[in-house]
Amino acid sequence: MGEGFRDSMTDLTSGMPGACASCISRRAFLADAATIAALSALFSACGDSPVEPPPGKVEVKVSDFPGLATINQLVLVDRRRAAKRTGETTFVAFSRLCTHEGTPVEVSGSGFVCPNHGSQFSNDGSVTFGPATQALPTLPTSYDAATDLLTIGA
Repeated sequence: MGEGFRDSMTDLTSGMPGACASCISRRAFLADAATIAALSALFSACGDSPVEPPPGKVEVKVSDFPGLATINQLVLVDRRRAAKRTGETTFVAFSRLCTHEGTPVEVSGSGFVCPNHGSQFSNDGSVTFGPATQALPTLPTSYDAATDLLTIGA
């Protein structure tokens, strides 16, 4: 029998050698280990994890999104992307996947908010309120004024 553990068949009242008053039983040790493992899983599940930006590219006709006619107005393009006009022919796009746990963020006021845990992001994607600690990733954009098509993604 290893030192520091108590065999369930041996206790202080048995008078057997090796019994110890400060030892922990195997059952108590396993219960404590299971509790620690569960808490570790819980805390690691609720934190910034690497959330990948949406893959592929999307083409949108700018005139189909009236908000894109106004400079600095955020527009939800699809479930995973948002964009805003930054100049006459320039745009910036963001991943809508919250960097905390990947939930799609919504436009709220002049920024973004995550409906799951309340993270808030400014108009430029930077974090203004946690639990998220990383900015929303920007996505590459290109605009063809002749066709009025905005391409988002790589």
